[in-house]
Amino acid sequence: MAAPIIRMRILNYASLRRQIQDFQNIHRGAFSTYIKESLEEMRDYAEGITHRRTGTLAGSHRVYYDASHQRGEISPDPTVMQPRSRGRWRSVSDYAAAEHGRGGSHAYYERTLNEFGRVVVMHGVAAYLGRMPGGVHQ
Repeated sequence: MAAPIIRMRILNYASLRRQIQDFQNIHRGAFSTYIKESLEEMRDYAEGITHRRTGTLAGSHRVYYDASHQRGEISPDPTVMQPRSRGRWRSVSDYAAAEHGRGGSHAYYERTLNEFGRVVVMHGVAAYLGRMPGGVHQ
């Protein structure tokens, strides 16, 4: 079982695209910054609510960002290993799938989306619009 991917979708894209094209001449990379910052806030929240025994799983959440496609995801780092009994090791991503699959309070990514997703998206939108000429300023 794989961890969920956080996806972002824009409504009224044609209108927003025109505004972004005008804006890009002034501040390139604002949308990339918005996505990266939003994903990093969500990663921090997921890290805070992940159940801990050793802390290895909580510390393994990583943001992967693809600038060419303007998308990203949060998932456990597959290279992080967790100690087990008798000197054996296992990948944290294997344990992460099982832990998340238990559901309820163990489903840290699902909880992040449900409990914090809207908040972080609104933070990102406000920051993005605040960078636009004549945009919203807090």
